[in-house]
Amino acid sequence: MVRRLTPILLLSLYVLPIATLALLSVAATWEYPQLLPKMQINLLSRIVSDGVGWGFLTSLQVALPVAIISVVLGFLSSYRLLGSRYRSVWLWLALIPFCTAPVILSLEMQYFFIRFGLTAQRVGVVIGQLLIGIPYATVLFSLFWSADRLKQEEAARTLGCSRLQIMQHIHIP
Repeated sequence: MVRRLTPILLLSLYVLPIATLALLSVAATWEYPQLLPKMQINLLSRIVSDGVGWGFLTSLQVALPVAIISVVLGFLSSYRLLGSRYRSVWLWLALIPFCTAPVILSLEMQYFFIRFGLTAQRVGVVIGQLLIGIPYATVLFSLFWSADRLKQEEAARTLGCSRLQIMQHIHIP
């Protein structure tokens, strides 16, 4: 019974907030005794005409490179930290952006961003987000490497796999 309800519960935790936002985006009024709000579809056209669509595309232009670069570099750097003698020190250093206040961290970096002309530029925003995204991904992926995964890698090396084949067929899936 619990096994059947778990996927439904998890799906509802992800779908219900998004469905509520979609419903509220077309809701004109929603008063107490009504179960559903009075809907007006023309509200969506007003939102799009106000430039929200361009804002969404701009957000995608920043978010996609940050996500892709952070995941790839975080995965590779956590893999390189695996065999390092100073692994715990490097992981501790990766936590520094999270230990300092965001305002202080941004003020420390602002000088360099002004100096290199990156303020108010998309590239500057991407770089600023990468300063937090890459260390976070490194710490997150450091939990990925377990004794079983290392045994699988060792077995693959014994069977003659190259580093690329090990990454492609063992670690990435």
